[in-house]
Amino acid sequence: MNKFFKSILILISLYYYTFAGADVMNNAGDKALLFRFNELANLKISSFLSSEEKYFDDIYLPSFKGIGVKYYFSNNLAGKGAFLFGNNSSTQKVDIGGYSDEKWSSFGAGIEFGIQSDLVKSGSFLGYIGGMLGFIYLASTYEPSLPINRSRGTITNYDLSLTNFNLGGNLGFEYFIFERISFGAEYRFTIFSGSGSIEITRHNDSKIKSDLPSSFSIGFDTISFILAAYF
Repeated sequence: MNKFFKSILILISLYYYTFAGADVMNNAGDKALLFRFNELANLKISSFLSSEEKYFDDIYLPSFKGIGVKYYFSNNLAGKGAFLFGNNSSTQKVDIGGYSDEKWSSFGAGIEFGIQSDLVKSGSFLGYIGGMLGFIYLASTYEPSLPINRSRGTITNYDLSLTNFNLGGNLGFEYFIFERISFGAEYRFTIFSGSGSIEITRHNDSKIKSDLPSSFSIGFDTISFILAAYF
């Protein structure tokens, strides 16, 4: 019975500290350190290639993480900035004897700056809209599955490098789970514009490098999550 009451007390404490929340901080001079997760997680490399250049279609950009800051210039209006970075890779095992595995990897880094306008404030909850401007560099490599004994001129690698500028709007919220600590999420609408190059490596043959045409695309990002520590 004693364990039962202890368990109830622990659950009540967890509820209080996790869901009871704390006062919102969004007054002039308030500032926070931001930790961002899951940025740009649903965009494919092929989104930046023309139909003639889509040698592959299933390589996603890395799910970016980031660290940044937020500063309230006035009540309900803040500026934000962040450094983003991410990488991912995958190996598709091939069961056919005499063939190599299919591999791909991608890496990215960038910076972004934005503004946040708070619209809804209720208890520990804060809802906002905003806008952002950013720059991202991306690099990706694709190695198709090939016979181990390959002939001269067989393409073994595709290496891409992309430079992109993006402009977008976002809708998000923060919930202050502790004093000076909040957790929130954002959903974005983003316009991308950029260019890059692709280098094709051939077995026992010269490499082929060409510039990619300037690209323009519009995308809805997956939801990103933000942990903020105010100081």
